[in-house]
Amino acid sequence: MIHKTFRLLIIILLCMQINACAPEQETKNPPENASQESAVSTPKTCYQKLTGSGENTDAEVLILNQEGKAFSGEYHWLPAFKDQRLGKFSGESSGQGMRATYTYLQEGSKGSESIQLDKQNDRISISGGAPELGLVASLPAVNCAQLVSIPPLNF
Repeated sequence: MIHKTFRLLIIILLCMQINACAPEQETKNPPENASQESAVSTPKTCYQKLTGSGENTDAEVLILNQEGKAFSGEYHWLPAFKDQRLGKFSGESSGQGMRATYTYLQEGSKGSESIQLDKQNDRISISGGAPELGLVASLPAVNCAQLVSIPPLNF
């Protein structure tokens, strides 16, 4: 009888040891405001136009974040061998479309212009600023994962 009790005790101790060494499994409870977080998330739409091929490819990229009437995003002109223009914009949409203030860095100089964004089906048109800036474009919508590499905004 003592022999059986001793065996049972060893088996119980071994089971306890195995459970103690097993990795803990986290039970993740969604945050209390999870439904609020998803309702607040801002939809992102990406647009890109590529011109040329291979190493000679110029890119224009626009990333649009919209929440109600308010919107913001980035608009970049990335030529293959010339100075690039990196910028961000924000504004509010109205009956006349989407007007924004576009702040950018080009050739080491910071600038700011008023621009107009117009969405039509799967494209966005940009216009505004002085003609020499070339802020006139029409970009098709693309999957955001397909965007070219964009240098970080350092301003």
